[in-house]
Amino acid sequence: MSSNLPTKRNQKSDASTVVPSMKIPLSLGKPSLRRRLEDYYSLMAPDVISNEKEWRQKFELIYDKYGGTMEREQSLAKNLMKKYGDAVKLVIVADEEGSLGGRGLNNQNDKKAKSPTVRPNVRSDNWYELTFTQKDSGIIEFLHEDFDPVAALCVSPLEIFKVNPYVKDSPLLDNIDKFKFFLPECDPLRKEIIPKSTIASHQGTVGKPPSSTTEKMKNKVPVFTAMAAKYEQSGPLSLLHSIHVNRQRVRVMIRFVDCIRGTLTGYVIAFDKHMNMLMRDVDEVYTSRITKVLEAEDMTKPELELERRKCIEQAITKEKNPLVSCCVNPRVKVGRRHLQQILVRGDNVVSIWRADAEKQTILLKDVSSLKSQRQA
Repeated sequence: MSSNLPTKRNQKSDASTVVPSMKIPLSLGKPSLRRRLEDYYSLMAPDVISNEKEWRQKFELIYDKYGGTMEREQSLAKNLMKKYGDAVKLVIVADEEGSLGGRGLNNQNDKKAKSPTVRPNVRSDNWYELTFTQKDSGIIEFLHEDFDPVAALCVSPLEIFKVNPYVKDSPLLDNIDKFKFFLPECDPLRKEIIPKSTIASHQGTVGKPPSSTTEKMKNKVPVFTAMAAKYEQSGPLSLLHSIHVNRQRVRVMIRFVDCIRGTLTGYVIAFDKHMNMLMRDVDEVYTSRITKVLEAEDMTKPELELERRKCIEQAITKEKNPLVSCCVNPRVKVGRRHLQQILVRGDNVVSIWRADAEKQTILLKDVSSLKSQRQA
C-alpha cells in the first residue's frame, strides 16, 4: 500500500509508507505521534485501537519509550516493521524532515541531530508564523494543519472539548513554564528538565570543608530558646521553660472577666515574664460566658464552673456516641476549633499545666467534692 503525503511543499513520501487520510503536521509532540500511530494501526492491527481507554494507556507507555526524539521514532518504526512487516511503514519525523530538508534545518546539522545526546537543531521563530491558510481559517482542531490559534482562544472551552475530546484527559498546565517542558526538542521555547541529582551537585558543598560562617549558624541558639533560657530556674516560669525545651504540649486555661472561658492545648513557641505566649497547632475548647447565660440562677462561682465542665463533658460524650442520651444545657454553648498559631495575652491566663497530666474526670470529681463540702 502506498500513498502521497499532502504537505505544503507537495513532497511525496516513500512508496512503502502509509500516510494518514487527513493532513497531520509532523512533529515530535504527543498528538502528532498518536494520530500517526492510530492511522498505522487502523490498517495493520485495528484491535489495538478498538478500546479507547486501553489505547490511551498503551500510547502513554509507547510515547515514554519511543517518543520525543527522532532516534526513538526510528526505533519504533523498526520494531513495528519487524512485527507487522514492511508492506506499510509508519510515518516518522526523521523521514519527513530528511526528504524535505526541514524547515530551518540543513544537511550539515542533521548529523548533530542524530546524536542521542545532542538536542536537535532549534527552528527559528519565523518557522512558527501563521501561514495564509491558517490566518482567519476559524479551525479549532489542534491537529489540523490549518489550525487557527486566535480562533481557539476566542471560543468557549466546551467547543474546544467537542472538537478535541482528548483535551479533557490532558493535565492542567496553569503556568507557562510547565508547558515548556512538553514542547518538541526542536522548539526554541522548550525547557529541559534538570534532574534533582544535578541540582544537588551544583548547589551542594560535597567535598568542601564547612566554612566558619556555616559552623556559627549550626551552633547558634534559636532566638526563642535563648529568650526562654533565663527562666530555666525562675520559679513558676521554669515549668514553661521545661515544656518549651522538651517540645511538649501545654494546656492553658483562659478566662473571661468574671468566669472561665476554656482551654488552649498546643505547643509554646515563645513566652515572656508576663505569661504572654505564642502558641501553634492549638486546639481550643470553649463555652459561652456562663455568668451571663445562667445569670438568673442562684449559683456560686464554683457551682457555675462545675456546670460549665459538665456541659463540656456531656458535649464530648455526645459527639463520640450520638446514641447516648445526655442532658446538655441548651443555654450553654460548647465550641471547639483548631488554630495554626495564636498569641495569648498573659492577663487572660488562669493556669498552665502539661497536657498529658490533665484528667477531666479527676477535675470534675475535685469540683464535686468542693460542692459537697460547701453544702455540708
